[in-house]
Amino acid sequence: MERVGELEIDQDLAFQEREWRTQRVGWVVLVMVMLVALGGLFGNGPLSWTTVTAPGGALQVSYERFGRRGGPQELTVRAPARSAERGSWHVEVSRDYLASLEVTSITPQPDAAEAVQGAVRYRFAQAAPDADLEVVLAVTPRAVGSRRGDVRLAGGQPATVTQFFFP
Repeated sequence: MERVGELEIDQDLAFQEREWRTQRVGWVVLVMVMLVALGGLFGNGPLSWTTVTAPGGALQVSYERFGRRGGPQELTVRAPARSAERGSWHVEVSRDYLASLEVTSITPQPDAAEAVQGAVRYRFAQAAPDADLEVVLAVTPRAVGSRRGDVRLAGGQPATVTQFFFP
């Protein structure tokens, strides 16, 4: 016991200073977690949505970087009218990537779908000669962890999608 004035006080100033430092670090960590959560790390927000473009700009894919296993996700594929071949687009999605997802719907519906080497190819008709392509794939992740996949126009360069799915 240490005597402070007329009082006998059991104190450990070194321990108290360590505790205060630990509290300050805890507050900083808590604020950082809240900021990244608000930014979209764990769901909707500016950090979550991104768009990747294939080299040459023939194809764009917009998607959420982060999601939850079993939670709905959307991938929006866009291609300009000039990239259509003989009035249609052939969009290929890597088979490994699709295996980690359940495709619940494709809007608009493809005219045809076929398995090609390492991918699934969807054919979409061009509505008018100057019409751009916009396809929305509604998917549900089946697995937890990081997933990568390529989306491309047949014979073109891929736009690589990278996502992380939380449990």
